[in-house]
Amino acid sequence: TQGDKAELLRGGTRSVASEWVTELRRTRLRCAVSQKVEAGKSLQEVFKEFDKDQDGDLNAREIQAAFGSIGLDLKDAEAASVMKSMDTDGDGKVNYSEFCAGVEQYGGLRRRKKGGGGG
Repeated sequence: TQGDKAELLRGGTRSVASEWVTELRRTRLRCAVSQKVEAGKSLQEVFKEFDKDQDGDLNAREIQAAFGSIGLDLKDAEAASVMKSMDTDGDGKVNYSEFCAGVEQYGGLRRRKKGGGGG
């Protein structure tokens, strides 16, 4: 409503605005991943592309780099917020399962195995 918008502009619900911005950024990331999958990459290949140190988890710097690759520069706090929203087990990093769960929420993406069935 108009009153909600006014309250948001006054900063009264800053956490709501912050959550909305975080979700918007996650949606942009999911869109970028979706495009890579539609171009023939598996989710595992996309995850490995983002996992620069190849330790099997995405850290805050890798999250920032992933967003940078789609033209969004995140501040440290923004990357931490996005990471926290994807880190469902609370261990401070995003593993492959959490990554898949996050991107599968958008566009009904399904995991595709590399080299699986042809077409």
